[in-house]
Amino acid sequence: MSNQSAKKDKGMSAQQNLFDTELSAGSLEHLSLGIKQRLSKMLQPRDRYIVAAMISRSTGIEVKGSVFEKILSSDPQYQPTMVQVVAACKLAGRFDPFEFSLEELGAGVLTAEDMPLIRLARKRMELERLEQECAQLEAQCKIRR
Repeated sequence: MSNQSAKKDKGMSAQQNLFDTELSAGSLEHLSLGIKQRLSKMLQPRDRYIVAAMISRSTGIEVKGSVFEKILSSDPQYQPTMVQVVAACKLAGRFDPFEFSLEELGAGVLTAEDMPLIRLARKRMELERLEQECAQLEAQCKIRR
């Protein structure tokens, strides 16, 4: 008799299933409308047809004014693409739709002016960590300052 053992199918890795998340159906529906509202408000008082033409020119992807109107409406059938949102933000010089979106993830927008301050804060944290590590080594080696 042969010794057969039942093999259970285990995935290729111990990685969590992509669909095993806290997201439930419709839990992010409010994002679409919020992004559209912020886009619309951010682009005021500009003419939407002119904005659509500027987005078309800057992205190389044609966006008709009438379609752009629908994109900014509350109609869920029409959604702005990421490229359109980036182009609109660049035209307006603001980040309102991204700030709203990233807030959902517990994150925020950093501007070019913020970056040196963030780098400085990270370097100071790194310096503090290194100083603590040096103090521990000095104590271990019984070296006094």
